[in-house]
Amino acid sequence: MNIVLESMILIATGVIVLKFAGSKSLSQMSRAEIIIVVSIGRIIVEPVLNKKIGLTILAACIFSGILLIIHYLEMKSRKVEQFLNGDNIVLIKDGELLKNNLKRAKMTEQQLFMHLRVQGIHDIQTLQQVTAEPNGRIGYQLTAQAQPVTREVLEKVLRQYISKE
Repeated sequence: MNIVLESMILIATGVIVLKFAGSKSLSQMSRAEIIIVVSIGRIIVEPVLNKKIGLTILAACIFSGILLIIHYLEMKSRKVEQFLNGDNIVLIKDGELLKNNLKRAKMTEQQLFMHLRVQGIHDIQTLQQVTAEPNGRIGYQLTAQAQPVTREVLEKVLRQYISKE
């Protein structure tokens, strides 16, 4: 077969296999997903040089099937999910920086503060809790006093104010 056609077939196979496996953005992938996706990429490139397209498609499907099995096991067992993906790590609790947990998350104070600044948070005293999530993102919960006013709360206050007049 012609190398252009083979390449197109292999790229289509990769897209279909990863679509079937439910791929997501790299920052949202677990360690197992990253390894399998990189492996599928490697598998797909190899046959262009070796002329083994059928085996490549089979191997990509096997890797995708293994990824589906991993997803199934993660959904069925908290221990499997915890082993493969890890747990979130509390970095700030009640406005206090937990330096030992920051080390466990392999993050410097400056990196944490940078993530918080991007979210518009400049004072850790306004934070009830900050966690390093297994997908690499930072989650946070503001203290009650620091939470923005919602429409529901505003309407409730306005109703109370209007009823007093």
